[in-house]
This record gives sequence, structure tokens and C-alpha cells, in this order.
Amino acid sequence: MISPYTNVGNTRARLLEAAESLFIERGYEAMSLRQITSRADANLAAVNYHFGSKEFLMQELLSKRLDRLNQERLQLLSVCEQQGEGVLDASAVLSVLFVPALRLSRDAAGGPAFM
Repeated sequence: MISPYTNVGNTRARLLEAAESLFIERGYEAMSLRQITSRADANLAAVNYHFGSKEFLMQELLSKRLDRLNQERLQLLSVCEQQGEGVLDASAVLSVLFVPALRLSRDAAGGPAFM
């Protein structure tokens, strides 16, 4: 899988990548900071230094994925509103919700695994 994080040699990026793969494999409750740091080849202090906690690490991870998704949805919604003069039908609303998610799922940078 191609990393969605810019500098893979960077500890912060390795922690995000490790957290994402463990989240996909096991879910939030079943993954531990020790598993994340072991997979990222980092120490426990690195999580606290870069993120403060497991919760903030996950918040950043999800934000990196979902902020992009929501930005695209808002752009599509704006276009639909302009074309429909403010009136949206059900198919337009469903397209705004699902088309960006489908695009993200086809992203080579881990989209299929994340979705």
C-alpha cells in the first residue's frame, strides 16, 4: 500500500501509518499504543510528543481522510445548489454523499483499505 503520508521516514508519518493499518485490521478498541509504536518502529514517548494520546492520534488520522471527503462533498453540494437554483432533489443529495466516498475508495494511497 502506498502511504498517504508525505514523508514515510518521519516518525510522525510512521505512527499515523501504523495506527491506520492497525485500525483497519483490529478496530480502535483492540489496538494499543504499544502495537502502534512497535509497528512504527518508534517509542511510546513519540506518540505523546507528536499527538498527546491515542485519541488525538486517531483524531488526526481520521481527519486526514475525512476532511478531504467532506471538502469534496461541500464543493459538489455548492455546484448542485447553483445548477438547481437552490433546490435539490434526492438523487443530487445522494450523489453528493456517495460520489466522493467512491472516489476516495479508489485512491491508490490506501483508499480501498480505509473505506
